[in-house]
Formats: sequence, C-alpha cells, structure tokens
Amino acid sequence: MFQAFGTDYRHFLSRGKRALDRAEYDYAVDTYSQAVGLCPNLSYAYYQRGRAYGYQSKWQLAVDDYTRVLQIDPFDMNAYYMRGRALGSLGKYNAAIADLSHVIENYPEYGEGFFMRGIMYASAEFFNLAIADYSRALELDEDMARGYYWRAELYVARFAWKEALADYQKVIEIDPRDSYAFIGRSRVERKVGRIIPAMEDVNMSIAINSRNPEAFSLRGLLYADIGEHEKAVREHSRAIELGKDSPEELCNRGRAYFRMERFFEAQADLVKALEIDRKYTEAHALMKGFGLDSVTLTTGEKISREAVV
Repeated sequence: MFQAFGTDYRHFLSRGKRALDRAEYDYAVDTYSQAVGLCPNLSYAYYQRGRAYGYQSKWQLAVDDYTRVLQIDPFDMNAYYMRGRALGSLGKYNAAIADLSHVIENYPEYGEGFFMRGIMYASAEFFNLAIADYSRALELDEDMARGYYWRAELYVARFAWKEALADYQKVIEIDPRDSYAFIGRSRVERKVGRIIPAMEDVNMSIAINSRNPEAFSLRGLLYADIGEHEKAVREHSRAIELGKDSPEELCNRGRAYFRMERFFEAQADLVKALEIDRKYTEAHALMKGFGLDSVTLTTGEKISREAVV
C-alpha cells in the first residue's frame, strides 16, 4: 500500500535508524522524511525525525514533529516527554512543564519525568519546586547521579552548604570519575573555609579531566586564598588557554598579578576584560581599587579614569 517506485516505507525506517545510530543526522532527517512522504500518518517516523532534529539543536522543528506525533496518537507519552525537553531548549519553560506534568500524571513512578520537570522548574527559577522534583526523582531512582548533582547546585544557590556537600558526595559514590562533582564539592569546601579538602577535590577533578578550564580556574582561586599568587597566575592562564577567556577569568588573573606587584600585567588583563564587556562591574572596581587607571601601557596609551568609570 505505502510504496513508491517499488520502495517500501519500512526500508526508509531501517535506513533512518542506522543513520541515527551513526550520528548521521542530516541523512536521518532525509530518510525519515521519505518515510512520511510514503506514509503521512506514520507517527514513528515523525518521532524519530524529531529526535534527529533535536541532536542538531533544531528545536522548533523537533517540537513540530513531536506535535505531529501527538496529533496522530494523543496518548504517546514519549512524544510528550520529548516535546517537553525540546520546548525547554527553546526557553518555553511553562509549556515544557505542562508536557512533562502530563507525562507524570500518566506515569507517576517515572523518575526521569520528575527529573526533567525539575530542570525546567529550575530554568524558570521555581527553585523550591525544582528541589521537590529532584527529590521525588531520587526517591524513585536512588542511583540517579544527575538528580543529586543538580539538586546540589540548587542547594549551593541557597547557601545550604551541608545539603550540597551531601549530594555531591552521593554523586561521587555513584560515579567516582565525575569530575564536575569534585569541582562542585571543592567550591563548597572553599566557601566554608576548608581549603585543603577543596584543593584535594579540584586536584582529583583535574586528574580525571585535564581539559576542563573551570577546574584550573578554581585551583587558581584556591592558590590565591593561601597567598600562592604565582601559582594562581599559572592556573588562571591555563584556564584561559583552555577557552575560559572571560572577563571573570581575566579579573581573577589580574588580581593575582596585582598581588605580585606585576602592575602592567594586571592592568592589561583588566583592560581586556573591559574590552569584552565594558560594563563588567568587577573589572571597573578592581581598576579603581588598585589605582591602575593611570598606569602607562607599552603602546604609550593610558587608561583614564573617565574611560573606566
């Protein structure tokens, strides 16, 4: 019935699946499009094409395909779940929450549904609801490391250090090679003044993943905390080399340079931070606080007070 030029639509479904498995997303979209061309009410093909669009971050196209699935089969909870995720990626958090809530209403024991709705609540800044959803997800799946991690991040935002430390610890117990959990725990240890455990954790994070600029940035701050400013400069420089060429990181290194009385390098970093973001408050404050606004650059230029206020 659904054939064109002797080709069965199932042939395209098979090719599309192979393409998805191989991360050949353009080809997957093409083959699933041919399948729906042959069989316009084939919900599975729309669903799979929506997945391919999602892998390409083409979120609106993914939403459109999942919506088409639900027009064909209004009881497809997988489509509601995937559309909710795609809507969240578009920043449409209320719509995403509505879709995920529908999934939860139909499958109240589905921990992944609570977890994903927690992500959406957190993105919409409904933090109490997000924590409640992460907690419910963890009741349903006590080995969900992601649930502990994201709940810990919210606890950090609320200065709930004890709870955050406990959750990061759970992540590490579940996955001892989760470098981000070690970074998270290190940051909290630093906040509560436990520098040695914080340094141990960040060192472990770097041992696991030596390409994460956030770890080197944090280790730079820890070295600065104990007055090892030369080492702090080295760590912040490594973070910048790895891609964290941000006003925040330039200010971190500039502060360390100033403590070493390397005023030219300090000013150069702060100037570059302001070139990236002229309104970056910390860079302005450091320029003023360090009295660097009149230090001469090698180019002969000067940064006047009017230029940085």
